[in-house]
Amino acid sequence: MTTRHHGPVPQPAYEALAEQIAQQIRAGAYRPGDRLPSQSQLTREGHGKQVTQDAYGLLIQRGLVEGRRGAGYYVLPSPGPDWMARIATLEAAVLDLEERLAALEQRDR
Repeated sequence: MTTRHHGPVPQPAYEALAEQIAQQIRAGAYRPGDRLPSQSQLTREGHGKQVTQDAYGLLIQRGLVEGRRGAGYYVLPSPGPDWMARIATLEAAVLDLEERLAALEQRDR
C-alpha cells in the first residue's frame, strides 16, 4: 500500500514566523538596530515558546538578527550589495600578506 501526499508540505510554524519577521525587516517595519518583539510578547500573541525560540534562531543563522543576552533580539545592518567585493578584497590582502610572510621566513633561514 502506498501513501499519497496531496499538496505542498506545510511549512513548520517557526519557519513561517521567521519569514513573517524577515518580511517585516525587508519592508522597513524594523530597521537596523531596532529591537524585535520579545519571545514572551510573541508567545502572548499565540506563538509557542519553542516556535519563537526556533524562529529567532533561524533569523540569527540567516544573519538578519542578533540576540543579546538579557536584552532581546535586534535587527542587524544589511551587508549591502558590495559585501562580496569587500570580502574578495580582504581575501586578496590576506593572501598577499601570507606570501610576504613566507618570503621573509624563507629569507631568514
